[in-house]
Amino acid sequence: MGKNKLIILKNLERICKALDCIPNDVFSFDDEYIERKID
Repeated sequence: MGKNKLIILKNLERICKALDCIPNDVFSFDDEYIERKID
């Protein structure tokens, strides 16, 4: 999976169960990217 790709929540659930983690462990947000998109 690359950057900026759509993910179905069911797939996210499967990933988290397989890795014994939570979504925050899988995703990160790029604040600079978000700011550029807002401006």
